[in-house]
Amino acid sequence: MIFYNNPYRYGPKLIIVLTFSLLIVSVFNYFFYYESTEAVSSSIRLFAEAVIIVLVIKYKLVNFKCLVNFIVLVSVLNSLVVILQVIESLGYISTNLNSLVDFWGVENELMRKPGFLNSILTSSYIIFFGLVLNLMYQPKIFKYFIIIQLCALFFSARTFLMPIFFMIPIFFIFKFSFRLKLKVSIFLFFSYFLVSFVNAELIQNLVWHFNERVLPAFNVIFGLDLKADYSSRDLISHYRLPTFSEFIIGNGFPRYSELGGADPSYTRWLLQAGFLAFSLVFLLNLMLLFFLSYKKSIYNILLGCVLFITPLKGELTTATLLFSITFLYALLGAKNEFSTE
Repeated sequence: MIFYNNPYRYGPKLIIVLTFSLLIVSVFNYFFYYESTEAVSSSIRLFAEAVIIVLVIKYKLVNFKCLVNFIVLVSVLNSLVVILQVIESLGYISTNLNSLVDFWGVENELMRKPGFLNSILTSSYIIFFGLVLNLMYQPKIFKYFIIIQLCALFFSARTFLMPIFFMIPIFFIFKFSFRLKLKVSIFLFFSYFLVSFVNAELIQNLVWHFNERVLPAFNVIFGLDLKADYSSRDLISHYRLPTFSEFIIGNGFPRYSELGGADPSYTRWLLQAGFLAFSLVFLLNLMLLFFLSYKKSIYNILLGCVLFITPLKGELTTATLLFSITFLYALLGAKNEFSTE
């Protein structure tokens, strides 16, 4: 009860304890197997970021409003780059922005782009995060770019696209004023007919993207058929029952080796460093969900739930810098909420 009533006071200390414990487990695992140093290096980086989080909060180095504006700004800028990359891939403009895709070594797909970030999932994470904050706080300038963020998510990872189809109707009905609803409806109506008139091929490409990438994801969710889509089939291939020794202490192999856990965060830590490491990472994600949900807001609860399930797909909430930014937002938000009670 004390922790719940005063979460921002104990939260930073708990992050230190969890990340330091993960480091100890990872070091023990390395000296047990003398295989990959991946778990150790990731644990050191997480512990270092946790220390930075504590220092930032203790010395009030970051203002909550500035942090929100920064996240939304990065989200909006990356959204613009994503859309320009898609338009360039379709041959309508020449910006050379797709060279960023090659620079990061990301597969250069026609209708799926990472913006200026190093992966599709990271890009989608930032865009979704910024979109929710934009809808929640509506900064003076950035709120006019919500439609840009929505469009960019359409060409991003479907892990973050799916919640939008449920979230937007709720926001449109209950959050938007009648005048704003009218403006958005008129904008979408005339945009569709303008694009159809100017370039019917673009509409065909968008329809193809929806049919080939978006609809299969709906079949996976509503049909509960994980084999209905190539991405979900690839995802479940990473999940397997560990051996007894793997469950206890992992196998120490690199995550992308034959015996590694690959992309999903939970399988990576379970197979690489054992159940204790997996549990510590799970607790970090559970802690993030708690702090995001501490403020009784549908926006934060939705954000927390979506971020909580992302480790099933990839390592995002514990990824470099994303870990710091997400926990800073969650902890500072909880602190502001408590201080106003």
